[in-house]
Amino acid sequence: MATRTQTGVADRSAAVERMAVDWALSEALLGGTRTMRAAGETYLPRWPKEESAAYTTRLSTAVLFPAYQRTIQTLSGKPFSKPIVIGEDVPLRIVEWLKDIDMQGRDINAFAADVMEAALGYGLSGILVEFPPAQGVRTQAQEQAAGFRPYWVHIRQQQILGWRAENVGGVWKLTQLRIMECIEEPDGEFGTVYIDQVRILEPGAWSTYRRGGLDMSGDWTKFEEGVTSLKAIPFVPVHAGRTGFMTAKPPLIEVAHLNVSHWQSASDQQTILHVARVPILAVSGVEDDKWELTVGSATATKLPEGGKLMYVEHSGAAIGAGVTELEKIEERMRQAGAELLVITPRVTATQVQTENAVGMCVLQRIVADFEDALDQALQITADYVREAGGGHLTLFNDFGVATLQEASAQLLLQTNQAGKLSDETLHSEFQRRGILSTDLSWAEEQDRIEAQGPALGAMAPTPAAPSIAAPGVDFPPYRPGLDATELDARLNALRDQILASVVAPTPAMDNAALAEAILAGFRQMPAPQITVEAPTINVTVPEQVPPVVNIAPAAITVESPQITLPTITVNVPEQHPPVVNVAPATVNVSSPPVNVTIEKGGAVKFTEDSDGNITGAVMQ
Repeated sequence: MATRTQTGVADRSAAVERMAVDWALSEALLGGTRTMRAAGETYLPRWPKEESAAYTTRLSTAVLFPAYQRTIQTLSGKPFSKPIVIGEDVPLRIVEWLKDIDMQGRDINAFAADVMEAALGYGLSGILVEFPPAQGVRTQAQEQAAGFRPYWVHIRQQQILGWRAENVGGVWKLTQLRIMECIEEPDGEFGTVYIDQVRILEPGAWSTYRRGGLDMSGDWTKFEEGVTSLKAIPFVPVHAGRTGFMTAKPPLIEVAHLNVSHWQSASDQQTILHVARVPILAVSGVEDDKWELTVGSATATKLPEGGKLMYVEHSGAAIGAGVTELEKIEERMRQAGAELLVITPRVTATQVQTENAVGMCVLQRIVADFEDALDQALQITADYVREAGGGHLTLFNDFGVATLQEASAQLLLQTNQAGKLSDETLHSEFQRRGILSTDLSWAEEQDRIEAQGPALGAMAPTPAAPSIAAPGVDFPPYRPGLDATELDARLNALRDQILASVVAPTPAMDNAALAEAILAGFRQMPAPQITVEAPTINVTVPEQVPPVVNIAPAAITVESPQITLPTITVNVPEQHPPVVNVAPATVNVSSPPVNVTIEKGGAVKFTEDSDGNITGAVMQ
């Protein structure tokens, strides 16, 4: 699979062979039930003397419990629970390219998440930084005008066919990389054909090879070749379980083996259930070969003297043992997956206490290495366009836990929140881990949950309280513990409703009548629209002191006469909700309505028609 100029080739060849075996297992589990069934006897052996038809039936009814797949998805998603932070040192045009880093519509977050998931699943993945062929382009200005720019390609583990590497200055560097590609090309007027080809990458050059013949089954021959402007191969390996340069093992390979064990045990359990559910009718004491048995509700069977007819059923003892075994395997898989989240300090306990040193869990170390790989890809991108530096990216990594119990509890909680685990089972699992007291029953805990009310952020009905309302105005009910900000908002809402329902004055209305008409706005009456923009009222309620709220409407000045609205003072007694009593005067409106617009700090100007009648009022 790989040829190298390194020392210890035999040891690394063995590592490559182990990678191939691990990759096959990971690919089958990550593919789900369909790929596990396709693997056949590789992961579900046939029992001794089991007939082919019986095995085929057993295999076709087996269903995979996707523990490995779910664990990979959960852990690989943790670094991307928050968006990637793009450093200020990333060139602006590269920042723009990160919005579509693979030129297929995926931004850096989506692209990196796929690479991380593949690395955790297989142990090794990679990023190839490509640049489209630019025939006839000689300057950067021509490149930008034509839309040519670098883009990233996710190279999966099964695409890596082989490589060569050399130790240069103490650092291993690739001198050749061979990867498999599948190229889509047009076939006829509407068709499409997919062609396999091998790409050979070397420092400053590349070439592709395809099979000859119409059916692409002949010998491999060179198809294309070209040069690059780089002095190194633009490929960055991403390790999640590094065993050497370009070699790794899946970090959760033990979870994979447990998942296979669960697959086999579940098949056995399903077979036992089938046998136990179908009783066998047995007859004893009958030696006549010609004797026939008819079974049915409307038939009777005649047996010779001493003959017996009975159903033979499975005792069911093995069923409970099988269920217990499956539960144990599932728990071991959860524990093995949670181990990647447990922090293992790189310093002594004394140093942790005296120097406040911080350890890292396995997943955090994988994320740190992945950050380095992304930064290398950024630098290659910058080298293509002759930028001095590519900058750096930062991934979220604050997800380590102190103990295995805490880590497994975290995974259980996420499973519960996803709707795949009941609240009662979560409660019992927390008790088993010592997180909750064993004396706390689920029934008692349910009563306590109901008594404490809805959780933070949940919707709940507002408790009944003394009403604060005026005729024709709907004011939100008061509730205990109302803070200053919410009280201010409610008072503003009340003020807006009051001003929005003011009735129009009559042409002959005097000053007192006009003031009474404005106050009568508490009563909702059909009237022309009057727009009033009042000043913002800020209410500050001191802590543990009953607030005194003074609402002073802006003075409304009319050319003649002047009207000053009275001050409305609302005193809130200590530990009691405020009660606002408003007794508006009764106003009879008999003349045509008048439209009045009032704004803060202005004066009201009435408009008249040719006969001297007031037709409206405008705030100036």
